[in-house]
Amino acid sequence: MAKSFGVHSGLNSLNFAQFQFTISPIERLRLPAFKGSTLRGGFGTAFKQMVCLLRKESCVNCILKEKCAYCQIFESPRCDAAGIERKASHDPHPFVIEAPLEARQRYLPGERVCFNLILVGKGADYFPYFILAFEELGRIGIGLGKGNFQLMKVENLSDVTGAQGEVMYDNESQTVRTKYRVTSFSDVLEQSRHLNPYAVTLHFLTPTRIKQRGDLIAEMDFETFMRNLLRRLSWLSELYCGQKWDLDYAALLEQARNGVHTKNAELRWYDWERYSSRQNKKLKMGGFVGNITYEGEMRDFLPFVKMGEYLHIGQGTTFGLGKYIMEISGSQLHSSKGDKNLCPRR
Repeated sequence: MAKSFGVHSGLNSLNFAQFQFTISPIERLRLPAFKGSTLRGGFGTAFKQMVCLLRKESCVNCILKEKCAYCQIFESPRCDAAGIERKASHDPHPFVIEAPLEARQRYLPGERVCFNLILVGKGADYFPYFILAFEELGRIGIGLGKGNFQLMKVENLSDVTGAQGEVMYDNESQTVRTKYRVTSFSDVLEQSRHLNPYAVTLHFLTPTRIKQRGDLIAEMDFETFMRNLLRRLSWLSELYCGQKWDLDYAALLEQARNGVHTKNAELRWYDWERYSSRQNKKLKMGGFVGNITYEGEMRDFLPFVKMGEYLHIGQGTTFGLGKYIMEISGSQLHSSKGDKNLCPRR
C-alpha cells in the first residue's frame, strides 16, 4: 500500500498553512473553559459584518454567494463531488481554530492569549480576511461582558514541528505579509517514511464527534477511525486543493479492519454546550476525549493519522473539536502536545 503514496495518487495535493494569533485584553476577558466556540462564533460574526453586502440572514439564496469570501469560508455549500461516501449536509470548511487547551477563564489587560489557525489549500488565500476579522472582533468584544482585545501579532508556524516562523502581522506596523510556509502531505509522508511501529496511541484532547449509522459513538475501532479520517482528508483535498485522491479505499479500509485491533481504550464522554446566534438556542456538542491504543500493521496508515493531527477529525473541527495527537511505540513523531496552543512564557 505504501508504494502507492506519491504524486500519482494525488495525495501530495493536500496542503495547509499554520498560524498563531496572539491577542491581548484591553479590559478583563471572561472566556469559557473551552474557548473554541467563542473564537469561531465571534470570528464568524465579525467576518460577516465586514464583507456581507446584502445583510442576509442566510447565504443559501444570496446571488453573491459564489464570489463572497464569507460564504466560501464560513458557509460552505453542499458539493456532490465524487469520492469516499459522504452524507454531510455541508462541505467541510477550509479552516480549523485551535483554542488554548488551558481551562483558565479570566484574563487581565496586558496578558497574552494565543490560538492557532490552520488554513487548508485555497482557504489560505483568505488569510488577510482572518486578520481583519479578528481585529474587528477585538473592537466588538468577546466572552461574557464582551471584553475588548487587541490583535498583537500573527506568526507563521513554519514547519511540521510547529516552530514559530516569520511574523505575518504586528499591530505596530499594521502590515500583513502573505508569503507563508505551506505543509503538504509529502512533508508528512517524509517524516514518517522510515517508521514502522506496531502500536499507536491516539490522545484525543478536545471532544470528538463521530457518527455511525446516524448516532454519535463513544468508542471506535480502527476501521471506523480511518473511514472518517480518509473521508475528511480526501474531501478537503478535492474541494480546496484541486485534486481528487486516487486511492483504493476499500483495500485500505479492509487492511484497517483485519490488520489492526484495539489494544486498550480509555475514552470518556465530555458534554458541553454552545450558543448558536443563528438558531437562537443552545446546542449540545459533546464528544469523547481520552486515549485509545491500536495495535497491528500500522505503517501504511501513519501519514494519514499524522495529517489528521493537524486537520482534526469528526464534526465541529472549526471549533477545534476532534483534536488528537499520535504517540507511537518505540519512538515518537513530533506532535502538537504541550505548548503549541499556548503563548510561550515571557
